[in-house]
Amino acid sequence: MFSKLVVVVIVVVVVVVVVVVIVVVVVVVVVVIVVVVAVIVLKVVVVVVVVIVVVVVVIAVVQVVVVVRIVIVAVVIVVVVVVVEVVVVVVVVVEMVVVVEVVVGGREGGAIVVIVVVVVVVVVVVVVVVVVVVVVVVVVVVVVVVVVVVGVGGGGGVVVVVLKRNPYEVSSSNITITTTAINNNSSNNKNSKRRQQNSIEREQNRKQYRNTTAPKTIPHCRNFNFKRNTSYISNI
Repeated sequence: MFSKLVVVVIVVVVVVVVVVVIVVVVVVVVVVIVVVVAVIVLKVVVVVVVVIVVVVVVIAVVQVVVVVRIVIVAVVIVVVVVVVEVVVVVVVVVEMVVVVEVVVGGREGGAIVVIVVVVVVVVVVVVVVVVVVVVVVVVVVVVVVVVVVVGVGGGGGVVVVVLKRNPYEVSSSNITITTTAINNNSSNNKNSKRRQQNSIEREQNRKQYRNTTAPKTIPHCRNFNFKRNTSYISNI
């Protein structure tokens, strides 16, 4: 009877210890996931702020807006940050697996390891996807808003974004985006009108020269058979 009671007590103690260990491991996993996610979000937010500042400075100071390149740079920065954070998470998971195996061991330890790995990987993948999508959307929206509101050189007004090939680029497939402010094209209109007027004057002078009765060349011999101005030749 006493031996059965001892066995029951031992089993109860073992079960309680296993439950406590599992609860502690789950709490540690949750805390680690929260900390890792917070660090990832914080770093990505910092990257977004830096990218926005760079975009505003480029538009306001340099007056050159290359939307495609800015977005590509922002996405590359975000991807690098996310990859670094994923590596950190993998290292943390490996350390946790080692701790769980040492503390628990056996089948229970293996099951806990599998649960920990699956939970951490799923959470990290979801966070990475969401953060990347949010960052790309924010960068694109900020670039478009700054281009439309600020304009070239900070003059304000509506800005037309024209997609054209840059002939000075080495690669023919490279596409650049240039902007032309509608409220700053008065000088272009004046130059266009001046060129049009010069073209009209040249055409009028050409017609007037064609209709004149003067010879187009000076004849040096009576035997030249000129189709026009024959009266002038016969009177020499």
